[in-house]
Amino acid sequence: MRALPLLAGLLLLGAAGCKPEAGPEPGPPHLRVEAGTIYEGQSALYLRGLNFSGAAKSTPDHHLDFDEADLTRLHEGGVNSLRYLVFWNAVAPEAPDAFDAAYLAGVRERIERLEAAGLRVIVDLHQDLWGLPFNGHGAPEWACPAELKEGYTPVSPWWANYSARQVNACFDRFWLDGGLQDQLAAAWAAIAGEVCASPAVIGWDLLNEPWPGSEIANRTFDQEVLLPFYRRLAGAIDAACPGKLYFLEPSLGWELGLIDEFEPGGPGDLLEGRVVVAPHFYPTEVHEPDGAGYDGDAAALARRLDLTVQPFLEAGHAVWMGEWGGMTTQATFGSYVSDLGAELMSRGVGFAYWDYGAADGGFLFLDGAGERKAVFDGIYALPSPTRMPGPFRLTAEPAARAITVETTCVEGGVLEIRRPDPGCSCLADDLILGPLVAAQESGALPAAPYSLEAICSGEGSIQVACHCP
Repeated sequence: MRALPLLAGLLLLGAAGCKPEAGPEPGPPHLRVEAGTIYEGQSALYLRGLNFSGAAKSTPDHHLDFDEADLTRLHEGGVNSLRYLVFWNAVAPEAPDAFDAAYLAGVRERIERLEAAGLRVIVDLHQDLWGLPFNGHGAPEWACPAELKEGYTPVSPWWANYSARQVNACFDRFWLDGGLQDQLAAAWAAIAGEVCASPAVIGWDLLNEPWPGSEIANRTFDQEVLLPFYRRLAGAIDAACPGKLYFLEPSLGWELGLIDEFEPGGPGDLLEGRVVVAPHFYPTEVHEPDGAGYDGDAAALARRLDLTVQPFLEAGHAVWMGEWGGMTTQATFGSYVSDLGAELMSRGVGFAYWDYGAADGGFLFLDGAGERKAVFDGIYALPSPTRMPGPFRLTAEPAARAITVETTCVEGGVLEIRRPDPGCSCLADDLILGPLVAAQESGALPAAPYSLEAICSGEGSIQVACHCP
């Protein structure tokens, strides 16, 4: 066994003998989904990250301000990607076509800083309970007539308000009103156009947790209503920013088992080759403050996860868990993180934990002192691949603080491992390390010293084992 070194990309491209050729044949799209795998250029991507961040729901300008210390915490959390929250009511607070240029510029400036830090971004248009006036984020006041909202009285817990007549009335009107959907599409086009130039942005999570309203028992809602709505948004976004991926969430009705799964991106579909299915996963026992907590039955947890991800994986879709989380003070929550994270990685399902922020207790990733909570160490203290030269298989061993990556080299293909601790090392058997070029350590990577990188000089299967102290 020998160490897999940190490599300099330019040096390695020379070592691999890659030379530009005149008049290259058009290749596949830079960002695409093939056989259930996300590709960026020639590299397969695996996304491990966080939601960034729920705190923006309640700030006056709906932005999350962050500094270099936050970026260091993200790198030390082994994070390579973020689900970045934006809000319709912040984009168009006063009228459908009156976009807030200052807000959009603020989104762009922050994403450019994340880009400089070497992080990838999925932009999420976030709502809960429709929007104003039922909470402080989501749809703007003008998007639902006042008479439909009259008489609303909130109840606890917050999610029980999805059954409120007024919330359902606003959603029902939205699903029936193509003009209102077009106004949201125009807001999306404004967002996409603002941040399109950033290579950090790989795609769009079109609507957080869509609620079917009174169609909650309509089993065909996701296929016949939600999916055409997603295509409507995608058409507007493509006109402003073509070539990115679409992270599509099933409805909350599907999450509750009341609605059948959709089947997006078939041959000839606008979304073909660009769909990542993005469900959420919140078992009640870990989600609620008075929940019993995780019982430690990893096999039962795996079966429960199967219900959420397997229908889409078996249909050949890439799957990314856009939200999961729970009460970090529960005695068994660390075991839950380890077991669920290992299951997601073994299926090749990327994920973003809810939520980045600092507070003792609750769902947040950091404690009140701004340090990563120990309950997350089982997964977020492990190394994790970001880019691989082809289809891959992952195995996570939280107790051993180790992962194994199996993939196939093609000449010039890149293997990049994100490591939360510079003491983490990666080893490969000499017999199957042959296709990898070795070079000395370099600071060329944006996130150095948090990445290890190697490049393939030939073809062949490789297996890399990584371990953290």
